[in-house]
Amino acid sequence: MAKELNVHPSTISRELKRNSSLIMKRYTANKVQKIAQTRRYYTSSISNKKMTNDLKNISS
Repeated sequence: MAKELNVHPSTISRELKRNSSLIMKRYTANKVQKIAQTRRYYTSSISNKKMTNDLKNISS
């Protein structure tokens, strides 16, 4: 699989470990996509809040 995708095997391993269902021990693309979108949303909102607070502190 890694050769076909032209990535290192550890990349595939990390992806499967990070995103496999804990209950069913399966990798489901639809669920993984939702998880990734949720992570991206929360990470960006936290970063934006921190950046806004940092800018407020600098301008004060």
